[in-house]
Amino acid sequence: MRLVLKILLMFVLTIPVALAFIAFVGIGLHHSDQVVWAIFGAGAIVFLPGLGLGSVLRNKWIGASLGTGCWSCLLLLFFPLYFPGDRASALSVGTDAVLFPMGQPIPADLIALIDEKLPSLGVSEKGVVAQPVAEHRQRLSLMPGPIGGELSVGGVALPIEGDGATMDVAVAIEGRAGVEEEVLMIFDTGATLTTLKSSVLDRLGVQYAFGPEVTLHTAGGPRVARLALINRLWLGGYEVEGVTVAVCDVCGNGETVGMLGLNVSGRFRVTYDPSGAFLYVEEREAPDHRLDLRNWVDLSGQARQWRDGSVELTIYATNNAPRSISRLDVEIRCDATFVVELEGLSLGEESEMTVELPVGTSCDSYQLAVGGGKW
Repeated sequence: MRLVLKILLMFVLTIPVALAFIAFVGIGLHHSDQVVWAIFGAGAIVFLPGLGLGSVLRNKWIGASLGTGCWSCLLLLFFPLYFPGDRASALSVGTDAVLFPMGQPIPADLIALIDEKLPSLGVSEKGVVAQPVAEHRQRLSLMPGPIGGELSVGGVALPIEGDGATMDVAVAIEGRAGVEEEVLMIFDTGATLTTLKSSVLDRLGVQYAFGPEVTLHTAGGPRVARLALINRLWLGGYEVEGVTVAVCDVCGNGETVGMLGLNVSGRFRVTYDPSGAFLYVEEREAPDHRLDLRNWVDLSGQARQWRDGSVELTIYATNNAPRSISRLDVEIRCDATFVVELEGLSLGEESEMTVELPVGTSCDSYQLAVGGGKW
């Protein structure tokens, strides 16, 4: 009978312990790309207090089990208080990391259901925080002309490989924990986003199972694809950091594993060699990451009209990318277009900014968009 009770106790307590461990692995990966350190830190947070309690009780096994289980329940309860709106994403990322070797992550719908059923303190829903992480207030000016960089002096010649039907070039890609691979990709100035096959991302250890979804317009028709973020890639010796890629197993031909879209090719001035043997590329100074950032940032706002005709707009921005954003330019599109700059948006951070538009501005309807920025 005692053995049965022990087994039942272990089964019941395993659920909150496993969820707490996975959640802290996920939040650890928000702040570091090192899976080993994230797992080690989560283990220390979840298990050490319970083991400490077990060491002082007469029945060490029951003490450790109860201590770890109760402590895990408290961690899950208070998690939203210290990481507002991040518990569901932390569970998703943590599950992907912990179960990655088995290749069977928990479905996103089930993760959302688990997070919904878990009790919470601090926030009632994602995007609503008790206290904003950052608050700013400033008056805006009209947005300047299009953002673009001057060309640097010089450039490099990229050999075009393949049968000549497409412009195939060699690219080196870095994934998780410094894993690198050299691949052949199609240089496609018509595609907005870079694409990669899932097999390449798997070898690089890049997570994509719970990334945002986009619709790709392929030769075979529209296709829904997940997004992933790779640390960096090198094109002709030029380093391109923080590249958003769409997972597409049919976006390639022969030996190519994907296409280089405008979020990479747009950072260069490209000249095609009439002989068909080379592409000449020159890097632009101060590259902009708008095409990458816009897929990972959630924007919302609330406008107020004052009696003097001025408009006050509160902007809410959330960074959902697995890395920090050093600068984010937000476009406010009313009857005129304005731009405001947010700085230092950490991974998972929700930032609030209140801005004042000039008197006479009409913002009965408005749009917010990512106008630029940098990782």
